[in-house]
Amino acid sequence: MKGVKERINSSEMYEIDQERTGSTVNNVELDLYLSGVLNESGVCFGDNVEGFHQVFRGPGKFLFFVGYQQTGKTVFLKHCFGMKSNTPYINDELKSFVIPLLGKGNSENKVPYDMVSETIRGACDRFEYEYLQADQQLTESGVDGFFRFILDTRASYLPELEFSEESRLTSFQRKCARINKMQERHKLAFYLTRLKYYLMNYSNGIEKVIVVLDNIHNMFLGISQQQELVSLLTDVFECLGNDGINGHGKWSAFVVVAVRPADYRKLKAHEKISSYADMNIWYTIKVNSAELFKRAVEMDAGTAEGERVIGVDSETVLSGSGEFRTALAVLSHKFDRKYADMIESLCFYNADLIKQAYKRILLNTTWVRERNFRFSVNEGRGEEITFNNITCIRALACGEDKVYRRWDDLDKMAEIDKLLPNILYNEEKTDYGLLNLYTMKYYLRQYKPQMEWGEKYIVLKDYVDCFKSLLGIDTETCVFVTDYLFRREILRKSFYDVEAAAGVLYNKDWGTDNKLYITSRGKKMWDMFRDDSVLLELCREDMYLAEPVNEDEKKCSYDLMIEKKQCDLFQMLLKIIGDIFEQELSYYQAACRNGNQERYRKAFGRQPVALILLEGVTRSIQYSGYHSVMKDRNELESRMFAKWKEWGD
Repeated sequence: MKGVKERINSSEMYEIDQERTGSTVNNVELDLYLSGVLNESGVCFGDNVEGFHQVFRGPGKFLFFVGYQQTGKTVFLKHCFGMKSNTPYINDELKSFVIPLLGKGNSENKVPYDMVSETIRGACDRFEYEYLQADQQLTESGVDGFFRFILDTRASYLPELEFSEESRLTSFQRKCARINKMQERHKLAFYLTRLKYYLMNYSNGIEKVIVVLDNIHNMFLGISQQQELVSLLTDVFECLGNDGINGHGKWSAFVVVAVRPADYRKLKAHEKISSYADMNIWYTIKVNSAELFKRAVEMDAGTAEGERVIGVDSETVLSGSGEFRTALAVLSHKFDRKYADMIESLCFYNADLIKQAYKRILLNTTWVRERNFRFSVNEGRGEEITFNNITCIRALACGEDKVYRRWDDLDKMAEIDKLLPNILYNEEKTDYGLLNLYTMKYYLRQYKPQMEWGEKYIVLKDYVDCFKSLLGIDTETCVFVTDYLFRREILRKSFYDVEAAAGVLYNKDWGTDNKLYITSRGKKMWDMFRDDSVLLELCREDMYLAEPVNEDEKKCSYDLMIEKKQCDLFQMLLKIIGDIFEQELSYYQAACRNGNQERYRKAFGRQPVALILLEGVTRSIQYSGYHSVMKDRNELESRMFAKWKEWGD
């Protein structure tokens, strides 16, 4: 029956060494790591804003500023350039003319060409406001210079007049008429030429023109329109940039396109855009949630009667007074930010999702705020709020439910409900759990810090070839496992992936050339299996049980702990680990028989994956004090080592 899923308890989060990979920000010329303290919006600026500004010194560049959702790209760019709206402005400190194109939901029904044209027109208007003499180019005294400039730079866009029209106009009128026709027929070319003319003749001290495109996902554009928009910005760059500092002009032109990784991949599929894609900044700020909640962040449970309201502000959050303020401080900082790190990694450093996760924990009445139930040997301590691995992870995974279930329709699930997917997923006839674990380990063994942000990757064909040759897994199963983990964001497609992968397609969505990497969520969940038994307990409750041996196997961890049957629960987990070991032992034996022992070890390591799960369960047994189970645990470990060693050290 599919409903027999249980979970068990585990230890308080103990101190472990967590590899902090950091992040690299890559540019053709600059390695930039944005780190440091947070600003009032919770975004990390640190001392490298100046390093970011270094990118805008010297020759112009077309930059992609790539970062995950709600990690602070917009706030960072606004901080760096002083942007407050879509209005172009002159930043005297940076000696820059900044032209924002910010998606704020007000661009519906506008085509990309009009968006860019209106943005450059606004820049011209702003220039005339700042430099009053600039608006004289269409007066009788100023039109000659502007007309000559068009002939020298964009003559192909300057329409000719009909003979009948031209013959009855003065020289001044003919020039104005041709300029007006250019404006009507070639708006973008006209406004770019006009802006360039202003820059060359009227600006004093402007060394950089910086066009910033941000929040493209808010512009109601399909992917083809997004590609068109960015392609038009390459035209802007080419037009404004060909008279840069290294040429004969006075300025350098820069275009910054801030996008999410998925949007970046789709944009790169456009041939013209792809030619600019080598000039990038990988944006790798990690939100520090402990600091985030120091800074005027609100988490409201609602205002209905009986509901609680959480108010967090910089003055009171760490003051020690107030139930929620104290709880939030403890949760954010406990065990040197272990819970904070866990939440941030599971949420991909998405500030909005992080806030939802904290809210789910702090307001949880089933696992965190239950007075009469304690998941530790220290029962009866009397605190109303209990933070340990069981309570925090259970609150995130189960919400107010007592049983973990994750076979819901992913498309209908809220993001907060996807934080902890079932890695040991199985069906009546097929068990995918070990293959999921093997896939995660395969990616982790080739892990590089850049993988956390999708810069490094593994080609799907290489993964399939490995699993087929070493484990005897068919292509269809490999693709199913990849798709399962991808949809749960354990795996993601690299920046360098293309939507329509070349080569023979495995199915309509996956091809031989797809490029994937393991995410911060996948990496954290692997560590969580090792930390204690809680994650394995969650998976147990969402596993298909064909023939439960007894009634206890049908019970969830919550009920077993209430009944003080934690020993039975640990026994169930040991059985799951033993079954997983027997399955992977058969893989290892087959690889050894076929002379692939070393290839197997290179792909999956020298020890069985089951030992990772056993390590986590061992920690929970030791913490919970049920040492009678240790005999069975030790027997399982000895059997595992003995059988594995039969096939090599």
